[in-house]
Amino acid sequence: MYINILGLKVNIFSSKVKIKEKIRDTIEGNEKKIILTINPEIILLAQNDEEYFYILNKFDLSICDGIGLKIASWFLGKNLVRFTGIELGFFLISLALEKKLKIGIIHYKFGLSGKDEIEKKLRLQFENLDFEIFEIDREEKIEEDFQYHNIDILLVSLGAPFQENFIYKNLDKFRGLKIAVGVGSFFDILTKKRREAPKIFSKFGFEWLFRLFFQKNFSRIYNATIKFSFYFLRWRFYYPFFYRKNIACLIYRKNNNSEYEILLTEREDEKGHWQIPQGGIDKREDFKEAAFREIKEELNLDENNLKLKKIFTYVFRYKFPKEFKRMGYRGQKQNLAIFEFLGDNKDIKISLLEHRNWKWVNEKDFIQFLHKIRQKSGKVFYEKYLEVK
Repeated sequence: MYINILGLKVNIFSSKVKIKEKIRDTIEGNEKKIILTINPEIILLAQNDEEYFYILNKFDLSICDGIGLKIASWFLGKNLVRFTGIELGFFLISLALEKKLKIGIIHYKFGLSGKDEIEKKLRLQFENLDFEIFEIDREEKIEEDFQYHNIDILLVSLGAPFQENFIYKNLDKFRGLKIAVGVGSFFDILTKKRREAPKIFSKFGFEWLFRLFFQKNFSRIYNATIKFSFYFLRWRFYYPFFYRKNIACLIYRKNNNSEYEILLTEREDEKGHWQIPQGGIDKREDFKEAAFREIKEELNLDENNLKLKKIFTYVFRYKFPKEFKRMGYRGQKQNLAIFEFLGDNKDIKISLLEHRNWKWVNEKDFIQFLHKIRQKSGKVFYEKYLEVK
């Protein structure tokens, strides 16, 4: 069970004991699981990074780490239990010791704590712990032979968003892995390179106050309190009365038989859900910029592959079904950009985060191939397409 905060899933637990039980069950299972300790800063990062947003919602377990999320959950009629990345790090080490599992550590090579310092501290504090440390740069790609390291628990301390991106993109390289989690500054706390907030601060969720007075980290405090509060309140109480601006992109071509075809994409999160490429419009974008950006993100196509024929504004409006309410808005107000495809099929490289497949369909079959909830708007789009063609 989970709640949705600014479009991101956060799992609901009745206590820390239940969180530990869930993690223990995962360790004893046979499937790889990725865990996210989510806080207001991570949620804010995801609002301006579409790939990161999609990746976070792919994690198997999202645990509340931040008093801001706990307060936000009250506005949603729920109560989130906080379990910080520091707590999770120590708990996973205790499980590794108990069950004689091996821990792999991916550490930022230019971080506050060095590899030797972390290794020395772990051997001193956890004498029988089996672990291996790998130092990498945040943008570094690991080699394919990394899969031969038999690691059970992976702790990644690259900081957000790098650690979550790393876990998602490299998960298959870890053979036998049971759990992977981003632990942020856990090892800096362990080596005492970074001061941990006293327990009295942590108990009442006032780590931010500790950082303000003792670490002088004003930007983090501002993001985690004022900026997050503004974003959440706007999402919760303002957006539900308005329609999100959207750009839909209808791309057509003439095939070798001189027949016209239209490009469809299949949603990654729902097999059989076919639609035309589309997405939200940023406040600073005009319709043309938004259309080309969406096509670049979803299909890897640009002005060299496409010819913009015409843009129609505000052609269709609809309310979001219940499963799409995570966006916060009441629904979408759609604009339509029509393009002629000038490239080759090999130029089309779909974003696997958003789509699982793509295909050309004959223009006459366009509407019937659309998912049923897309067919009403599809009829409007088809009329505009015929007008342009």
